[in-house]
Amino acid sequence: MKDKILFWIDSTFTQFGTAKYLEKKCDAEFYAIIDTNKGKEFYQNQKIVNFKKKWFLKDHLIELPEKIDINYLLEFEKKYKISIWKLAYSDTIFNKYNQYRKFNENEILRIFEQECKLFENILDEINPNFLIIKITDASHMRLLQLLCQAKGIKVLSLGFTRFGYRSYIGSD
Repeated sequence: MKDKILFWIDSTFTQFGTAKYLEKKCDAEFYAIIDTNKGKEFYQNQKIVNFKKKWFLKDHLIELPEKIDINYLLEFEKKYKISIWKLAYSDTIFNKYNQYRKFNENEILRIFEQECKLFENILDEINPNFLIIKITDASHMRLLQLLCQAKGIKVLSLGFTRFGYRSYIGSD
C-alpha cells in the first residue's frame, strides 16, 4: 500500500520543491493544502507535481458561519487536547499588536471553527501517513500540526540551519 503524504504549500515553494524531489524518489500519493494569495492559478494548472487532490485554504475561509458551533469547538478541544485560545493568542494576526485589523472573539472562533472542520475533514478523507510542513509560524499551520500529532500522523518539518545551504528535517 502506498504512503500518503500531505504537504503544506505556501508562497515560499520550499515544500513544493520537496514534493517534486520526493515524487522522483518514492512511490506515494501526494496531497496538498495550499495557502497562497496570488499563486492559486499556478497551482491549479501546474503539471510539475502530481497531487492527487489539492485544497486551497483561502477558499474555505471566505464564507464564515454567522453562528459559532461552540459545542463543536469544545468537543474538538477535548478530543484532540488542543487549546484554540492558546493558538489564537500566540498568532500575531489575532493578538493586540496587529495594527491593521482587530479581530473580536466571535470572528476568531468563526475562523477557527472553519479551519478545524476543514483540517479534520481532509485528514479523515485521505488518512495520510505524513505531513510535510515548514516550521509553523501561524496558528492555522500549528493547528494542523497538532491535529496530525493527535491523530498519530508523522509530522516532518523542514527548517534551516546557520550553516550555508543546509537544512534539517525534524519531527518535534
